[in-house]
Amino acid sequence: MPCFQKMLECVAQALAEKGRAALTGAASFADVLPDIARTTFLYSAEALNDIEQRRAFQEALNSPAEKTREIVRTIGGTLPILQSAPFRPQVMSYLELLPLCIRRTLHRPSDPEGDSIPEKLQITRPEDWLLYLPPQLLTLELGEVVAGVDNWELNDLVGMGRGTEVWQGWDDSLPEMSPTLLKFPVDPQLQEALLNRLDIFEFLLSIEPFTGMVPIRGVYYESTPPCIETEFVPGYDVGGMIRDWAWRYDRPRPDYAIRLIRRLAEIVGGLHRHDPVIVHRDLKPTNVLIHPTGQGRFTVWVSDIGWGQISAEHTLAHAHATPKRGDIVRQTMRGGNTSIYASPQMRKGEPPDPRDDVYSLGMIWYQLLERDATALPPIGTDWAYRYREHGLTDNQVRLLSSCLSPKASSRPADGVALMERINSMSTPEPETQVEARSFVLKGSTSYKPLVPMASSKQRTESVLGDDDGRSLGMNGLPHMLRNSVGMNLVLIPPGTFRMGSPEEEPGHQPHEGPVHTVTITLPFYMSMTPVTQAQYEQVMGKNPSHFNRWHAGGPDHPVEQVKWDEALTLCTRLSSRPEERELGFIYRLPTEAEWEYVCRAGTTTAFAFGAMLIGQQARYMGSDSSQFQRVGGAGGKTAPVGSYMGNPFGLLDMHGNVLEWCADWYAANYYENSPITDPPGPRHGKMKVVRGGSWSQFPSECRSATRMGQPPDKATNTIGFRVVLMLPDPSRVG
Repeated sequence: MPCFQKMLECVAQALAEKGRAALTGAASFADVLPDIARTTFLYSAEALNDIEQRRAFQEALNSPAEKTREIVRTIGGTLPILQSAPFRPQVMSYLELLPLCIRRTLHRPSDPEGDSIPEKLQITRPEDWLLYLPPQLLTLELGEVVAGVDNWELNDLVGMGRGTEVWQGWDDSLPEMSPTLLKFPVDPQLQEALLNRLDIFEFLLSIEPFTGMVPIRGVYYESTPPCIETEFVPGYDVGGMIRDWAWRYDRPRPDYAIRLIRRLAEIVGGLHRHDPVIVHRDLKPTNVLIHPTGQGRFTVWVSDIGWGQISAEHTLAHAHATPKRGDIVRQTMRGGNTSIYASPQMRKGEPPDPRDDVYSLGMIWYQLLERDATALPPIGTDWAYRYREHGLTDNQVRLLSSCLSPKASSRPADGVALMERINSMSTPEPETQVEARSFVLKGSTSYKPLVPMASSKQRTESVLGDDDGRSLGMNGLPHMLRNSVGMNLVLIPPGTFRMGSPEEEPGHQPHEGPVHTVTITLPFYMSMTPVTQAQYEQVMGKNPSHFNRWHAGGPDHPVEQVKWDEALTLCTRLSSRPEERELGFIYRLPTEAEWEYVCRAGTTTAFAFGAMLIGQQARYMGSDSSQFQRVGGAGGKTAPVGSYMGNPFGLLDMHGNVLEWCADWYAANYYENSPITDPPGPRHGKMKVVRGGSWSQFPSECRSATRMGQPPDKATNTIGFRVVLMLPDPSRVG
């Protein structure tokens, strides 16, 4: 197994270099795991090509435990950095966990046992390794019988969570009860939280089990560590299902998603209609289990009743402490980050309410549509357009949006109410059915929205956002267009926003203030992504990019090494194409105010995604300027456009990837006297504004308010651009 051994050597080297503090107990693994992942990525990319890396994963899945131990012993005795290292035993123990973690991550519908690697599995970013690396060293051992936990022998590691270990237990004297599932809180704070809330389990053990809820068998509160015993449900969780859908399907599956949510609503509804009411409070993909029963059928189970409420309260109570980025990113990628699925009322510490669970179900539903467990709650309803052509109806959009409403009163009252609403949609209602046709612009069939459009009456009914004031098909125009060179353009509504950043925002620079109110008075279209190399070459007849197809890039990467004048020339030539002239389409660069307005998309935080930026949201350099050189090799190039999640307006790559030219001249003090409506920028200057940050910059330099000036004749591999389409004459649109 030469490839698997090389993989283990890369992990061992990275662990010895970056994980010493955790291995010696001076820090938690959550503190160092991102660095371990990043360094593993660098070493493995050098040691293994793509084919060999896939082979290494397959060999890891095929490796018996004894064979893995043999390889690990060899590495421990030959890898120079481990010679005489006091933490060598810890490194070897960690390496033995890797195949188990890989297998558990790959449990999925197409392979419930996790014996094979998906066809589309690739390690393309350092963060990808966080899915497979063990999050910590084990506290318990295989084969151990924990004192005070009856006679259960730990015979298989099922998983490791945030401060927990989950084992399969076996008792030869109780074959009819074996295997069982044993969850051990190994974190002292979690142990204390459990012991302080034993009343929850006393109540749950006193009532009849609920259909679809994994039954609790007992709680061992005097053992060290304490333990919760439940039925063992073989299969995979919805986190694995989401990853599998992304690997297997080339389109969203709204039909599959709504069937699963209906079943979950029915299960949780049983809790909600119990007297007294029971609220789960920690519904998330990792707590929803799928048990295959043969012939393509499966049953759905919800786990962690009781424990979910305790762990969620603990997680949210410590959410304001210094975040452990390794924990956050890993749990987010797996579909286990409680904070994403917690309702606003939960985050405020309000009492349990069934509508907390309805919010969580709405979030799971949305991630199933996205096929992305890192997806954050959408804002407004514009996100729904890309799913309508795949079968998502207006009624379903309305219901999903109501589940995710910040106001509890706007959500279905409980799981049963949600299930009944879904049942009522089994026969689509004619008045809200989207027509099965494409909306086209008059005079050309080259311009089509990305999804079918509804009739004019249906447009008004499809506006589900109560607060953002955006409407579907504003002024009779389609929400999205695709032009003659394949650019997707998004309709941006007029609006008012606060431009700049406050002094207390991390990364704030003086020229980002003062914060001031700006109104964009007219709607316009903006390209969904930066201009790609293929699009630029189609218009300009050349590709100046450094990261081209021969240098770690390609046609779908953003064009870069473009001067400001060249970006402007593309706009002029694109406007002159016959297909564009026919419709009176005129392209230009965005003003700086338009750019920030679109980037923020109604948000007021440092990033469109919140107060911080993580690797699943943008291509950037790293999180710490002291690591510039080390991190640079990890993400040191552009990413294909659209590789990361969109902002609330649906635009992609507004943070990171490449800086973007704006139309304005740059002046550090411009905000002091900026017009309040449609600011055009200074009349003169020596530098032009660039916005958004790039692959070579840190998160603080990719904020919504970050602004820089660059000489217009300077072309670098960090600067690209996107275009604005001035609003067409409505009389020419049909």
